[in-house]
Amino acid sequence: MAELLSIEHSELGEKVYNLIRQQILLRHFQAGEKLDIYRLADQLGVSRTPVKDAVNRLALEGLIEIVPRRGTFVTKFGPRDIEELFDARCMVELWAAQKAIKRVTDGEIRELEQLVREGAKILKKADGEFDYESFSAFNARLHRRMLELSGSRKLVDIYDSLHTHVQVTRAMSQRALEACQLAQAEHEKIVEAYKQRELKKLKAAITTHLES
Repeated sequence: MAELLSIEHSELGEKVYNLIRQQILLRHFQAGEKLDIYRLADQLGVSRTPVKDAVNRLALEGLIEIVPRRGTFVTKFGPRDIEELFDARCMVELWAAQKAIKRVTDGEIRELEQLVREGAKILKKADGEFDYESFSAFNARLHRRMLELSGSRKLVDIYDSLHTHVQVTRAMSQRALEACQLAQAEHEKIVEAYKQRELKKLKAAITTHLES
């Protein structure tokens, strides 16, 4: 019975962590906003313990700052933080591309093409209110899949550690439909470079995409 209770508590903690994390990534909690653990617990209908555990995990990830005698805040990313994040991401993605292009199969390229078509479908549905969250999720899947093609677990792990922060900074500045349409066109160029097995063209397309 004790083991079952432990499993249930673990599952609850994971759900609370994912909910708070998602609220930060979607900017429902703004950068610099103070978080009230008691209020969060009430809103989620849970005790304070899983909320505190989630906050501590998010602090380790750098999404939350715990300031002694002041409180708990959503992390603010300044211009220098953003520049360093995208520099690091660019290095990781370019190195992954250099490895991936030597080993990518025709089937894997078709998989990338299918993913890009999914992005196009999301944009075509944007007649009314643009579904940024769906496009952001697609974008994350595409980029992570391209990292996986490198065959390097370490590169994927490094990318994952960077990606959470990149999601936050991207959501701060690029929620507009026009920005996502540009990103979609750049995705198509990246996949075309993979299809042609042109490393120089691939690296140029990735660099342009990450700098835009």
